[in-house]
Amino acid sequence: MRSTFTGLSIAQSGLFASQRSLDIIGHNISNANTKGYTRQRLDQAAANPMSLPGGKGQMGLGTEMLKISQVRDELLDIQYRAQNTELGFWEERYNSLSRVETVFNEPKDNGIRKVMDKFYTSLHDLSKDPSNPTARAVALQNGVSLAQTFNDMNTQFEKMVMDLDTEVVATVREINTYAEQIAMLNDEIYRVELSGNKANDLRDKRNLLVDDLSKLIDIQVVEVQDENTPYVKMNILVQGTPLVSHKENTFIKLNGGQLHDLTQDGKDAVPPRDNLSTLTVHNLTWDTGAPINQEALRGVLGGQLAQRDNIDGDVKGVPYYVRMINEFASEFAKAFNDVHKSGQGLQGETGLPLFAANGDGSSTEEINAKNIRINQELIREPGKLAVGTTSAVDDNKNVLKMIELREQSITLKMEYTAASGKASKEMSIGKPDDVLKSLIGVVGVDAQQAFRVNENQITITESIDTYRMSVSGVHPDEELANMIKYQHAYNASARMITTVDEMIDVIINRMGRVGL
Repeated sequence: MRSTFTGLSIAQSGLFASQRSLDIIGHNISNANTKGYTRQRLDQAAANPMSLPGGKGQMGLGTEMLKISQVRDELLDIQYRAQNTELGFWEERYNSLSRVETVFNEPKDNGIRKVMDKFYTSLHDLSKDPSNPTARAVALQNGVSLAQTFNDMNTQFEKMVMDLDTEVVATVREINTYAEQIAMLNDEIYRVELSGNKANDLRDKRNLLVDDLSKLIDIQVVEVQDENTPYVKMNILVQGTPLVSHKENTFIKLNGGQLHDLTQDGKDAVPPRDNLSTLTVHNLTWDTGAPINQEALRGVLGGQLAQRDNIDGDVKGVPYYVRMINEFASEFAKAFNDVHKSGQGLQGETGLPLFAANGDGSSTEEINAKNIRINQELIREPGKLAVGTTSAVDDNKNVLKMIELREQSITLKMEYTAASGKASKEMSIGKPDDVLKSLIGVVGVDAQQAFRVNENQITITESIDTYRMSVSGVHPDEELANMIKYQHAYNASARMITTVDEMIDVIINRMGRVGL
């Protein structure tokens, strides 16, 4: 036999459930524009029924509020974070290659090819009038401009490498900060949920941090069941190492003062190269001392490291262009010097180089894009410019040989010592113009590919995020519809309580009083 007050209890459960649902709807609407907020709902179930005697079935006893849960699809979270990582990588690659294109500055008037054209044109003019001192001065000045262009390109590339290293440092610190904040939230969530509550708003803060972290570095989010509790602990792995292990962290360590890979590689070359030898970079390890495979990293950090470090391969970084422009300057200067040394100045001077390291004609230092200059002795005395094969004032045979160099092939090749175990490699071969065209073409194609992939990644990432928000985001129209639904349910439960109250009033105040 049920209690007289059972109906009151049933109606009360519906009233409280509707009230709780309306509170949740209000919370959802208030956070409709809050970044990272996940829509919440009240999970309900029918309360345990009461069995009626005589096998007459079971009578329901209202509703039971189970928990306030989040409407979230974890599979979409995984997909979004994976695509966000790729987006971060290609954004960095595209931004860096755009800067490389700016350094080459093609096809503008002050680009390397235009400057070289002016140098050849001035040599051609000199060949027409070898006795003209103005023509000599113009040719030398255009040579100075060409050398300065090489110098400026090398300086800009070195600055790019230094800037990328600065960005790596900032990104690593940002990653460590995110990891520390996530670990703190993990502990806070754990303490709240030990009591059986669901820390939904704290989970939103954590998920937002994880989303942001996923753009910086490729991560694997792993949830581990805590022993003897229903709680699941979150770990975040990078290359299998726990960046976050619940409330503990393994931070990424910055090791400064390291020689660049291009410098290390140049030491093994024959003759040795000193590209990027004046700067140092930061390499990464775990704070435990364990190594990190920098080449395999993705995300913003992976993109920065690839552009800072990669000498060759499918993903060419700034060092590739540093090496190519230095090797080109070296071979270009060598070809001109060989011809110039075989000619004579107006006083019979011979054996002088046209280009020299830092402008010192007596220097034995290898010429590269950083130190290439016109021989200062020729700048001081233009008459020593070896225009002819003799000292005759109208002899132009040697300058004609220099002009012919434009149609002769040069080879950019790296040879290494036997002890290094590295194989020699031919990087480019062809006429000087063709080598430059090829190099500029490489950066153009790479930049176009990076732009295309980056645009595709933006579309894919936004598409997944839109779909994700359609599941977990707050939709005002839907919330208003639910508000009306629960408002009616609340009113109905209140009316039920009034009805039960009237029934009880009849029993207490009016039953047995007939005829009084």
